Amino acid sequence: MNRQGPNGIGWSDYTFNPVTGCLNNCPYCYARRMAARFKLSFAPQFHVHKIWEPLKVKTPSKIFVCSCAELFGSWVPDQWIQQVLEVTHQAHWHTFQFLSKFPDRMVEYDFPMNCWLGVTVTKQEDSVRITSLARRGNLRFVSFEPLLGRVDFREEVWDSLGWLIIGPLSLPGGRYRQPESQWVESILEEAEKHKIPVYMKRRLIPPLSSERREEFPKEESVEGWTGRTSFSIRWSAGTAWN
Repeated sequence: MNRQGPNGIGWSDYTFNPVTGCLNNCPYCYARRMAARFKLSFAPQFHVHKIWEPLKVKTPSKIFVCSCAELFGSWVPDQWIQQVLEVTHQAHWHTFQFLSKFPDRMVEYDFPMNCWLGVTVTKQEDSVRITSLARRGNLRFVSFEPLLGRVDFREEVWDSLGWLIIGPLSLPGGRYRQPESQWVESILEEAEKHKIPVYMKRRLIPPLSSERREEFPKEESVEGWTGRTSFSIRWSAGTAWN
């Protein structure tokens, strides 16, 4: 596992990549560019020697699972996914963060409650993805990264969410393309209305109408998550649940 420092993924303590690679060919994929830079294959691979790494970390941590892969792509064997989920059961003191563009397959599996289930939504056409998670009891979140257009959900969908992440488009050469301010403002307005914590990626420039937010779901809001009715929020920026 890789410990995330000041220049890493700010919303996780560690990244955990027992599976790497993806066949989805997203044009903005940073992981594919990183693999190419180091002359590594981006074909899906299972790294069996890494599978038990979370058990070695004794301090409760937020662990982003498969930051360099799409774990729920159709090309990933069921056995790989089952082995990853077995670790989340055994390392019950950690919080495991899953993020996918294929939630229909994600919901076929049983996740313990220490798993947060997220979907990537870049524009309005992607918004259908979140409806697949509506029947799951785990904390549900949306990553608007990269945010490529205005996005809105139905009221009941906003009410079902426990966390939002917003980020810009990563470009080659360490450059970033910022989303339109009104796109971000629209999401922030819904977050305020529905009491959803928001984490702004460090490379995102907040709109003039808002300060930077680095918010996380509060610990007691996560266990037994059912939606807005059990949700409370920690609004102090820069804090995390560890």
